[in-house]
Amino acid sequence: MSKAIGNDKPNGLLDIELELWRALLKVATGRDTIFPAMQTFFANISQGDILAMSPEDRSFFSLRALLKDCYDQKLTILSGMPGQ
Repeated sequence: MSKAIGNDKPNGLLDIELELWRALLKVATGRDTIFPAMQTFFANISQGDILAMSPEDRSFFSLRALLKDCYDQKLTILSGMPGQ
């Protein structure tokens, strides 16, 4: 799970996340309403940008990848415990 909230996201996802935060903060501070904010978001993030990312980067938030990451971390933690 830490993978999803950490700073090791692919650059393409970081760009999308930054644009989403910009839209959210504009709405939250009253500088924009949701519809124009989302229009700006989608104008700044093109489908071509998303498709240009590798399949691995596009599946960064997939449930399977997150569960595997959690499982791997659990095994790492357990292997360091006494009696294991």
